[in-house]
Amino acid sequence: MREAEEHSYPAVEFHVGGLTVLASQTIEADSVKSDDPADTWEVKGANGVLPMGVSLRSSWTQLRRAYGAAVVNTV
Repeated sequence: MREAEEHSYPAVEFHVGGLTVLASQTIEADSVKSDDPADTWEVKGANGVLPMGVSLRSSWTQLRRAYGAAVVNTV
């Protein structure tokens, strides 16, 4: 489960190398819907590398330089 301020959301946690990945769905349910994709991803750990060789430890400036402006999607 992913804990938010007022709600808990179903999630799956898995480990890849030194990273811990939490993939969750922002739905009010006790378990993930396996036919639906995750809509929130949390990645923790060191030495993670994004596409194009960008480190997970990059600053917002470095991320923008590599990927362009952020796109915000509010639900």
